[in-house]
Amino acid sequence: MVAVMTIVLLGSTALQAQTKAFTATFSGTVTDASGAIVPHARVTLTSDERAITRTFETSDAGNYSFPLLPPGNYDLKVESSGFEAYIQRGITLAAGAAVHQNVSLSVGGTTQNVVVTSEAPLINADNANISADISQKQVVELPLNLRNVFGLASLNSSVNNSNQSQMVNSNGISGSADQDISFLNFGGTQFGTAAYLLDGTWNTAQDWGGVVYVPSVENVQEFKIQTNAFTAQYGWSSGNVVNVVTRSGTNRFHGDVFEFFRNSALDANNYFNNRNGVKRPTFHRNQFGASAGGPIYKNKTFIFGVYEGLRQGTPANLTATVPTTAFASGNFSSLLTNNVIGTDSLGRPIYGGALYDPHSVRQITQGVVDPRTGRVATATGYVRDPIPGNNISNRIDPVAAKIIAGGYWPSPSNGAINNNFFGSAAAVANSDEYSIRVDHNFTDMTRMYARYSHKNQTKTNSPDFFGSGNPGGPGVTNPNNRWSFDMGLSHIFSPTLILSANAGMNRWIEQSATQGDGFTPSTLGLPSSLDGLASQFPQIKIDGYSGLGPGAINGQDSYAVPRNYITYSADLTKTLSKHTVTVGYMGVVNQILGGHFYGTKLNFPIASTAGPDPTNPRPATASPPSSSVCRTTADPPESTRSSPRRRTTSAPMFRMTGRSTPVSTSTWASATRSRRPSPSATTSSSTSTSTWSTRSDPEPA
Repeated sequence: MVAVMTIVLLGSTALQAQTKAFTATFSGTVTDASGAIVPHARVTLTSDERAITRTFETSDAGNYSFPLLPPGNYDLKVESSGFEAYIQRGITLAAGAAVHQNVSLSVGGTTQNVVVTSEAPLINADNANISADISQKQVVELPLNLRNVFGLASLNSSVNNSNQSQMVNSNGISGSADQDISFLNFGGTQFGTAAYLLDGTWNTAQDWGGVVYVPSVENVQEFKIQTNAFTAQYGWSSGNVVNVVTRSGTNRFHGDVFEFFRNSALDANNYFNNRNGVKRPTFHRNQFGASAGGPIYKNKTFIFGVYEGLRQGTPANLTATVPTTAFASGNFSSLLTNNVIGTDSLGRPIYGGALYDPHSVRQITQGVVDPRTGRVATATGYVRDPIPGNNISNRIDPVAAKIIAGGYWPSPSNGAINNNFFGSAAAVANSDEYSIRVDHNFTDMTRMYARYSHKNQTKTNSPDFFGSGNPGGPGVTNPNNRWSFDMGLSHIFSPTLILSANAGMNRWIEQSATQGDGFTPSTLGLPSSLDGLASQFPQIKIDGYSGLGPGAINGQDSYAVPRNYITYSADLTKTLSKHTVTVGYMGVVNQILGGHFYGTKLNFPIASTAGPDPTNPRPATASPPSSSVCRTTADPPESTRSSPRRRTTSAPMFRMTGRSTPVSTSTWASATRSRRPSPSATTSSSTSTSTWSTRSDPEPA
């Protein structure tokens, strides 16, 4: 098996203040009741749930600033000699927020307190960022089809996905991958201009612009959409930024167990099924899981974990045409009729449904006697002889015999010649997701966190209608496994100087696996050289009939495309009187590896046994299955030959004796297919020789 490997390495790009993309900044000015500045006041910001305490002494201008705060709920306390202490509770800070809260102190003793218990009216006075914030409560409680958190993006009036017309869980198949919901347009921009972040790490597929890792709803602390134009930390996107922050443990234990289900037993049959006497199709979907979080060591170490599973089965049907028992044995006499539809250039009658010997083709000249039949030709050109009785059962090629004996084509389910097979199977979609996050406070000055998430997802693109153990069947599954790792460290050197560093990696292996993968072609009598070169069941296509092997019915093949997105960033924030200066850097390495795998392709056009003139055959002659068991004069697959009139990729599988000058030469072909180059790709590679062909195909969904 040959794979064309495409490797894309996009170098790191320096950006500013990247940690601010998933943390918050809280600042303000302290004054007295007359509006005069209160310098050197002590400002304390605390979060009991995360055991965070930050202090700041206001500057000579009365300003304070707390950058790089984890999203969450905080309490504010301001103290100064000669003034009553000011306490405000219920301050909620969102990821990426930069809010300003001024405080007015009243004259009084320090033992007196002014307590504000209502939520603070926070104002973003520091920048022009516009965002739509969706809290963890909204994420959990809002209805979501398939519980996909990125569906919440459509709550923003500037977001739509109508241009791509994507449909999650479309009819008759197991559904799209969970990333496909991110085919979104933001504010009139085209798809692919937005950036997706997960805990500050790059979570955007560079080659097609969608999201990579989709976290469980239970694992999301906050979902935020940043609208262009925004500040420098979002400078990598010309559209919008979708920012997701995962949940962390707190000082309180909390857990949830859940299941959402849909079952056809609770559904009514639709009108058209009832009208046509079709039973209600069977469908089931179960989404279940649990989450739990709390302290390992109170005020020090916190943990949060999530598991979510999906088990789904969607009914799917296939109506196809397969060879009858007689056809499989080489007996096509049922196609031959007594209806004469014309005469050939040698004056012989042409019967409807007649098969013609592809090995008997020869050139004739008008007025000259044909040495084989003794007839005088009435025209110049080519001619073939009809096969007696349309029966070729005594001349079946050994390769064809092994394919037929292997039972790779299922038996017809009715007595018809066309549409004689009906298959029904379940299109299964399963997934299992695990995520764990640990936050640790070394001291009030130094904190770190680490998160690991893994999702195993498999969906069915084409069910195994011919049986699960049949390597020639049309079954195709799509493993779609992903891993996400992120860690960060922050250190406060002083109330005015803070450092934050982060690193993470999102890995995605997109795959397609067919039933024919791992098959040994030589067991069918094909050359043993194909075993290491194309270890798949050969793709066998017959005009008008259901094919065998990968892609013969649905056009899908095997591929494996690993992608790695590695992120590292650092930010240094310094408060200088009325100004806050932030210097940051972010590097992202995008790696796209792998490609498509393609096996041997054997195509059998109906014209192979058409006649009597192979260059202009009568439409009512020939049969596709007869061409698949008919050996022409093509040589074994050492090379690819091309006919002056046409080029085919069919394999000779039937032997006929005699000499002839063939007009059409059948050829063996095996091909590789490269992954479609992406707009961001810098390098790509492909190969093309006389034996192998390379082509670019659309990327799989």
